[in-house]
Amino acid sequence: MADRRIYPDASKQLLAALADIRRRIRDLEVPSDSQFNRVVQQMRDIIDNIDTIVSDSIARTSYSAQQIDAKDSATLASANSHSDQALAGKQNSIDVLNPAHGGTGTKNGYNNLFGAGPYRAAWLLSDGTLGTSQSSRNVKTDFHEPDITLDQLRAVDWVGYRYIADVNENSDSALPRIGMIAEDLDAAGLGIFVVYDDETLEPVGIDYATLSVAGMHMARLAHDRIDDLETRLGQLESKEQGK
Repeated sequence: MADRRIYPDASKQLLAALADIRRRIRDLEVPSDSQFNRVVQQMRDIIDNIDTIVSDSIARTSYSAQQIDAKDSATLASANSHSDQALAGKQNSIDVLNPAHGGTGTKNGYNNLFGAGPYRAAWLLSDGTLGTSQSSRNVKTDFHEPDITLDQLRAVDWVGYRYIADVNENSDSALPRIGMIAEDLDAAGLGIFVVYDDETLEPVGIDYATLSVAGMHMARLAHDRIDDLETRLGQLESKEQGK
């Protein structure tokens, strides 16, 4: 360190500068009355105008009702778009059967016309499974004559009707239909042709495909009777001519 005896003036200036620095530091640590008063006044101004200050802050950082509505609409449109895309993807992957696997390549085959090629009728099980009914002898066993009489088959007949739901919705424009009544078949002991509810065991439908086989059997019996009557009539005519 420099000897103060050699540089007296410089030493005095340095000491004075250090003393001034210490004074300034003390002023910073302990604010003056004027500084304290200014701080207090600023705090009072903030308290008196707190509502205005808060409102201005909210206005600067918040969205207007129109902006919120616009953002909600944009978000909803985006969500709907993603939902539609997901639904379309799900339908394409589940509902549409690929032609390579026997499908039509379309979700709705209502208007598809089978103009060529073999096809099978589809059946729907109670668990929702689709399948076909095979009629080959190779898949059947326990062959027997059905215990169904001609009187039972003649106890029921067709009837015209319209569906209640169709009438409720379309009134007089409801589609007329022809069929039979499941309860009538059940009452005649023809439950083999009836579709029953899995839980209530009440008649809910008719297996018309199987019932059509009974119709063919009745037709065969009728033709057998006609053949027999024609034979007897021929015999009577021959006897009459021989007289």
